[in-house]
Amino acid sequence: SFMLTFTNLFLTAYSDTVVAFFGAYFKVQQMIFMTVNGLIQGCLPVMRFNYSAKQPERLKEAFHFGTQAATVMMIGGTCLLLFLPNQILFLFAASESMIKIGVPAMRILSIGLVFCGFSIMIATYQQAIEKIQSSMLIHILRQGILLVPLMWLFNHMFGINGIWISFPVTEIYCGCFITNCYSKTTIKIIISCIEKAHSCKNKKGSRFLFRRNWNLLPYILYFITFLNITVKIYIIQ
Repeated sequence: SFMLTFTNLFLTAYSDTVVAFFGAYFKVQQMIFMTVNGLIQGCLPVMRFNYSAKQPERLKEAFHFGTQAATVMMIGGTCLLLFLPNQILFLFAASESMIKIGVPAMRILSIGLVFCGFSIMIATYQQAIEKIQSSMLIHILRQGILLVPLMWLFNHMFGINGIWISFPVTEIYCGCFITNCYSKTTIKIIISCIEKAHSCKNKKGSRFLFRRNWNLLPYILYFITFLNITVKIYIIQ
């Protein structure tokens, strides 16, 4: 793929072991993404049908369920890469040098997977409501427009660790972009689901409270993750 080709161009400047590790990681990543791709293949026709049938409530329910399921899948994949990197590399008959390089690299790369499920489901939702250009833009941002410049910059700043760091940073920046551009469609879906499940006498006050808190929640999550990556950078250095 485009991302794999450009990443290997940066990694060849270090060693063949680094290139071999990234090839192994890419295979593991694709296995994790296959579960989300299967979910997308099921959610996309459901959302597309409800959009064509002018059933916005069912469309929102399908999107909400798909986003939750994709996030849970990606969190599961993140936990595997974060806590079992040695065991995963053992499956590829990794040498000691590959394990020494791959264990910290895999833990850094795993952080970005948390945000992939959200971004992919937003792209799928845009495709379902006939906004193909927006869906393509999200994928292009994640795979090239943001990733390659950040990879080049962090490579010069932090060396090989900068290449690994560029992946989660790209996902965070892409998530912020999506939140800013599509907050009217995504945040309203979440708020509507919470307001329906929440019964309170003072409806106006509760709606204002949920609306205010949920608008800030994505930015808080992105900020916490960015601090986490920053701390890891200083630890590595």
